[in-house]
Amino acid sequence: MINFFKRLMIPHLSTERLELRMIQVSDYKAVYDAFKDEAYLRYFGIPSVSSEQDAKRLITDWVKRLDPQTFVRWAIILKENGQVIGTIGLHTFVNQYKKAAVGYDLRPEYQHQGFVSEALQMIMRYFFEDLGYHRLEATIALQNTPSIAVAERAGFKREGLMRQWMYNCVYEEFYDAYIYAILDTDYLEDQ
Repeated sequence: MINFFKRLMIPHLSTERLELRMIQVSDYKAVYDAFKDEAYLRYFGIPSVSSEQDAKRLITDWVKRLDPQTFVRWAIILKENGQVIGTIGLHTFVNQYKKAAVGYDLRPEYQHQGFVSEALQMIMRYFFEDLGYHRLEATIALQNTPSIAVAERAGFKREGLMRQWMYNCVYEEFYDAYIYAILDTDYLEDQ
């Protein structure tokens, strides 16, 4: 179980249309709805989520790893109906160098409506303004064009190609990924 004090340090964030709160095991149905489609998971490095029980196990793993200095995962909640529509998180923190990585997912029926972009803007504000970090990275499969578009719209710059960097457990294949990053100076320049 996550330490009570660590839980207090993971903030509840809000945008015009969204609430971002720490992921909970009770969010399993929404995670299952997003991850049950193997084609959707093609560019994620997680095992197949073929049942609600698998979704519970995945979230339980995320909750066990929650720590405001190493791994944070928020549920993305649509304010108008209270539905969990996806998740967004910070991971791979290197506190010494003031950097981390971001990852996000959204249930298919909520895609292409600007929700991930809105959530990402709030995470970037928290990351750069509140935490005072310097560099935020995103590793994205070459074929994941919607995710690439989200990162580029948010101001991330493509820095390079990592050959066979990601592995898909479902399809048992390696695939190439782009590394994207945004610096605090890039972010602050656009504000």
